[in-house]
Amino acid sequence: MAFLLGCIYKSKNSKLSKVMRKSKFLLPFVVMATIFTPCFAAQPQKNDTVSVNSMDIKKWVQAESVNAKGAKVIKYYCIYKDELVNTSKNTYEKAKLCQQYGAKCALICIGKKQGNRFTPKRITLN
Repeated sequence: MAFLLGCIYKSKNSKLSKVMRKSKFLLPFVVMATIFTPCFAAQPQKNDTVSVNSMDIKKWVQAESVNAKGAKVIKYYCIYKDELVNTSKNTYEKAKLCQQYGAKCALICIGKKQGNRFTPKRITLN
């Protein structure tokens, strides 16, 4: 089969020969395009940061759970705009201290923006 294609390629009058000469330049282009297309198509989404008004947080929650080794672990959450959002121990303690003394707490929410909707992942100190 390869010998046959070689003979057709060498003959100057064949229409198939002209197509094969043109495809010699087209084929590497198609291969390169298929290799580099996924690199540009699937770029990861970056996290967005939004400032949080401490009045939007309705409640701070401490939840006890057990990890795989059987040790007790305390997880910290807050209810922000009717959603349960992760937070850290440090953020939890400082926010409680600010509530105790009636001070404002500078908080930010890290999440993903999908169109017009913002999905919060966690709340931290600014």
